[in-house]
Amino acid sequence: SAAKDLTPGALGLLRQWILQGAPGSAVEIAEPEWEPLPESFRPIYSVAMDRQGRFAAAGRGNQVWLYEAPTRRMVARLTDPRWFDSGLYTRPGVAQRDLVSSLAFSPDGRWLATGDYRAVRLWRRETPLQREQWDASTSAPIAVIAPGPEGALAWASANGGVFWRLSDSEGVVEGGRFGEAVHALHWSPEGD
Repeated sequence: SAAKDLTPGALGLLRQWILQGAPGSAVEIAEPEWEPLPESFRPIYSVAMDRQGRFAAAGRGNQVWLYEAPTRRMVARLTDPRWFDSGLYTRPGVAQRDLVSSLAFSPDGRWLATGDYRAVRLWRRETPLQREQWDASTSAPIAVIAPGPEGALAWASANGGVFWRLSDSEGVVEGGRFGEAVHALHWSPEGD
């Protein structure tokens, strides 16, 4: 980075400040203002297929495209009307505010979980497609999602946080923090 080494005097000041408990003033950081992703920006960072092999999903930028696997035909683009209604985007088809970083189907194939920078959504395969959303309780991208039995869901952030939600009536639970990213999550046969 072409940074210069600290002088002995500067190192002494830094050491003294640390020994004094590193006092400082708190700075409040404002929530970032989100700008829409360009319509043409559609890298695929996540894919998932249901266990029955009937549907495949691809996270293309902040969009989720659902395919019928046997025919390789696109059957839907998941849309959260909130983004279109907000005026942030001029066309429907946006599923997440940021890049879709993880996707996972539930074991029965009726639910698809999607994760982006700070949010997790559950999409239920019904007519019309219904969705649920809650704060992912993390300030890092969602690295992996694991749907569980009866609507339960677990996810891990890129900075090592593990979270879960067991039912609609319960809130998000933080399961712990690990020193590095978690790359896989699985539910036991008993559902825990």
